[in-house]
Amino acid sequence: MAHLVRVEDLPVVEPPGVGCHEEEEDTPTYLLGKYLLLLRRQAAPSRVQQRCFYDINLSGLHTAALNEVLRQPIVDTFDMQVLMSGSARHHISFLEDEEEALRRIEIPFVFKLLQSGLVHGLAFWFDVAFSGSTSTVWFSTAPTEPLTHWYQVRCLLQTP
Repeated sequence: MAHLVRVEDLPVVEPPGVGCHEEEEDTPTYLLGKYLLLLRRQAAPSRVQQRCFYDINLSGLHTAALNEVLRQPIVDTFDMQVLMSGSARHHISFLEDEEEALRRIEIPFVFKLLQSGLVHGLAFWFDVAFSGSTSTVWFSTAPTEPLTHWYQVRCLLQTP
């Protein structure tokens, strides 16, 4: 049997550096924010099934909260084995391309699946060539390369 809990009695679960003003703690927005943090920590949309949060039934907010979570990219690392397809490449030259061409970048792609399974989203990373007068140095954020603080980006699909 569920019991009622006051929002202000919930423990704070925000990451360091993210605060909440006292007057905000009494609002439904504060509770929704805490619920969004919980959903954000889930691995994939198919696993985001938790409807109760601190014994409070939030079923009415679940769809809106899930949509909000799925609108936000996830900056993190992942194992290459989770990828279902090879990568698509797109070349941009800041020396040669016109500024107008960089205002809206469209990258055509076709996926050739390498394994069967559910596709939960798209993964992104970039490689940069620093071309000098005598040599070129490459920097990569690909999951196959040593980890940097740039990580990779994943955008989840509403339905796998």
